[in-house]
Amino acid sequence: MPGRRICSVSLAIVAVASLLTGPAGAQGEPERSVPIEVNRDSFDRFGASLAEAARSNAGKVTVRVDYTGPETDARQSVSTAGGRVLASGGTSFKVELPVAALRGLERAPGIASVRELIPPAPLAVKSQGVGSTGANTWHALGLTGIGVKVAVVDFGFAGRAEAVTSGDLPGSAITKNYCSGQLESGGAHGTGVAEIVYDIAPAAQLYLVCVDDEWDLEAFVDYAIIQGIDIVNHSGAWFLLDRGDGTAGAPSASNAARHADEAGILWVAAAGNYTQDHWKGAWNPITIGAVTLQRFGSPADFDLSTVVPSGGVLSVFLKWDNWPTTREDLDLYLWDLTGSTPLAWSLGDQADGQRPQPPVEQMDWVNTTGAPKTVYIEVRAHSVNKPGELDLLVFGHSGLEYAVATGSIADPAFSPHTVAVGASCFANNQIEYFSSLGPTIDGRIKPDFVSADGVITRAFGGTAGACDGFIGTSASAPHIAGLAALIMHAAPNWTPDRVVQALQDYSLDLGPSGKDNTFGFGNVVLGAVPAEDCRAVPTPVTGIVGPGTVVDTYNGSATPAGSYLVKNNDGSLSLCTDPGTPASAASAMFVPLSFVATNQAAPVLPQTDVLVPCLVDEGESAFIRCHTPRFGVN
Repeated sequence: MPGRRICSVSLAIVAVASLLTGPAGAQGEPERSVPIEVNRDSFDRFGASLAEAARSNAGKVTVRVDYTGPETDARQSVSTAGGRVLASGGTSFKVELPVAALRGLERAPGIASVRELIPPAPLAVKSQGVGSTGANTWHALGLTGIGVKVAVVDFGFAGRAEAVTSGDLPGSAITKNYCSGQLESGGAHGTGVAEIVYDIAPAAQLYLVCVDDEWDLEAFVDYAIIQGIDIVNHSGAWFLLDRGDGTAGAPSASNAARHADEAGILWVAAAGNYTQDHWKGAWNPITIGAVTLQRFGSPADFDLSTVVPSGGVLSVFLKWDNWPTTREDLDLYLWDLTGSTPLAWSLGDQADGQRPQPPVEQMDWVNTTGAPKTVYIEVRAHSVNKPGELDLLVFGHSGLEYAVATGSIADPAFSPHTVAVGASCFANNQIEYFSSLGPTIDGRIKPDFVSADGVITRAFGGTAGACDGFIGTSASAPHIAGLAALIMHAAPNWTPDRVVQALQDYSLDLGPSGKDNTFGFGNVVLGAVPAEDCRAVPTPVTGIVGPGTVVDTYNGSATPAGSYLVKNNDGSLSLCTDPGTPASAASAMFVPLSFVATNQAAPVLPQTDVLVPCLVDEGESAFIRCHTPRFGVN
């Protein structure tokens, strides 16, 4: 929907500006003493944003339609209303229809709800992350992501061609465009993300994928499975599609991540930049006159104040914990200090006895006053008994009163099927003030890790040594995706769960001991090459040899057939097996080049993966963990 896409871009710009200037509080703004009573039925239930979108699209809008009963009946209702189904998934359609037909479609047979289609948003030269994550040491060992496929799923890749020309992206990247516009439209966010993956895992096969909505994301996962993609990096956030525990059905970002995980794809997600944009709390009503509202902060404070910059777009997203549908009916209103009519509103019909609705409301407002504007967000009860916990996200402001940092993890990063990554400055490991915090609504600890942001990219610039480049969890997630690709290169038979365990093993714990809701397991810095699986050391061991030794009867080494423990320069042990006289040079076993001492001649490796280095578990000398790295051989 063109109008909403423009709004999304504006929101991204406002959000980035907020990150760069630091947090600002709305406390101290004038407070409203009493709420204003309104006739709810006098307002258009769909608000002004859809009408605005229709003006830019020949009177038509694109909406999400959820249905019950047979799909054929729902399609007939859409057609009768003059609509056209653009995409389908689960029990939902993406529908284009005249704005005047919205109310009729909502009441049509088989239709459960009609909602504004909310677009996802991006979470706002060599990356310094290559050094801060330890990736450079693995590169020196020849571990660069060979044979691993990584998809960067984003909302635009502007400047991609220039990045290829400058060497910041590979010309071999495969593109897949689900977006309504060109792949290289929609901003440079995806380009910056892809640059970081390429820096960390330069030999991985990159896929650059552009999506517009949840149907696109679901279609991408089917494509990823066919393509054999190993890792997905998604530095984006979705709104009002999920309770917050990753259980939403199709189409949704959470369902797409679950589908990918079940297919063996590792999904890395930006945790979100929302500690200053978020509020949550239990339903705590205050009744003033005939109006019942949510109480915020002080006992008599019935709204959240914030300031919208001149020309800014304020977007407010509310959900409450009565999923997936409810008759608990809350409404959103936006007011200024003195007006008798709300600036914006969202009036879902959850109380409809025949068709309970999802527990969500959303409203937008554009500040056209020519100056910063203080506004007030209200959550009003229309018809409630006991609503579940309320959760608000507010974008496009310069300070939100009573912001609550905890529980601000983005969708789908809160899903148990994703690896959620928070942001810490690459230069000092300090958590970024905006980096979203757990726990999730079902009590799980998130994020899972933190990683570098503020790094230099061609798309976003930056200064050497300063944390002022690509800022946000959007930059942190691709560092983890790239590190996962390096681990998969070293241990190609590992499952995604085992790769995540390795990331955990490499984590530097930055907070309270163990996993916590700020740093997760900590900042990932690669160390020794990981091990792949466990097996018993054959007994007896034939001998112990030093690094650089040829362990094979081939080429005149004359070692007896058997098993050899190799004492490496870093103190670890490897196991090499001499099977006896080889059929060819290609079957010869050598100690890894990475462990060859400087005073020894390096053997010439054959052009095959025949190496089996292994690490002995501490305190368990009877067992070793083995892996078969795919070293690049010249």
